[in-house]
Amino acid sequence: MVVDKREVLRRVEGDYLLDYALFTGAMREYVTSSLEERFVKDKDDLHRRMFLLAVYREEYSAYEDLGAMLDALLTHRQDETIPLLEALISYGVGQVALAKVMQRFEIDTAGQLYVKLGLSDLIPAKWQQEFPDLDLEKALRTAAHFFFEDCVRNQKKEGLRAFNKMKHGLLVVPSAIRYLPNLVDAPAALFETDKTRPEVAVNPFSVYAVPMTDEHLEGRLRSINFIQANLRMIAVLRVIARHPDAIRQRGLMNPLEVLRTPSLADLLSFMEQVTKSSNANENHSKFTALWQLLSRMRRWVGFGAHTGSVRRRAGRRLTSARSRPA
Repeated sequence: MVVDKREVLRRVEGDYLLDYALFTGAMREYVTSSLEERFVKDKDDLHRRMFLLAVYREEYSAYEDLGAMLDALLTHRQDETIPLLEALISYGVGQVALAKVMQRFEIDTAGQLYVKLGLSDLIPAKWQQEFPDLDLEKALRTAAHFFFEDCVRNQKKEGLRAFNKMKHGLLVVPSAIRYLPNLVDAPAALFETDKTRPEVAVNPFSVYAVPMTDEHLEGRLRSINFIQANLRMIAVLRVIARHPDAIRQRGLMNPLEVLRTPSLADLLSFMEQVTKSSNANENHSKFTALWQLLSRMRRWVGFGAHTGSVRRRAGRRLTSARSRPA
């Protein structure tokens, strides 16, 4: 007997998305929080560098998760015969870079992303009756705004190349200065220079330095937290809207009650904070309402600046380094 693979994927979609909201989507937050607690106990230079590389890796992994999830949702919205999980299981890393996803689906604004994802369809009919103090539409619009305005900009091409080396941990070094003296004293990744770049003939290899200031660390941790919270929110809302039986099979007759379970208590808190925040769409900036909201959402322990001075010398063959957040 031939098994219909698409039918299998449709059948397990609800369980997968519910597991994502309850468990999978919370893993990056767990990892970074655990590493932060470990670092706070031993705040020496070596642990700081290791912590920074780990946070960078989790941030870029979160961008990849986001790109894959958006690509799957948009693909399914375009053609509902393609199961959501089919696109998720088969995605190629190069195809889910956020800028490519937006270009492929002709999305030019955060508003267009909100509409093409069909986020308004995920608002339950009885939402206001169950959660009168939570503005779910605002939370979903803020998510679309953050994905389009912040994440697309922050996921840089050279940062992706560095991430491909950092995620395996083989070609990372504790300080870029040893390889290219005009860079900051910060951890870095080594990789071949993009062959499409004009300088590749004289600079065949690149050093990508990751800054170590408190601001950069805070920004990366905020991004991880906000991406994962929003993806988990969208996942559980899709289960409530499309697969309520997946929730009922776990003992909750009213699907909305899943949001009151201990595993999702942080999501309700997240939505409450968004509801109380000023409108990030009106005055978008890393330091405006959206980022202030993120600051309130998480406990932050200052690291103390430890950024090496930049020493200007003649460049070596190792080049194409970046010192901005990637």
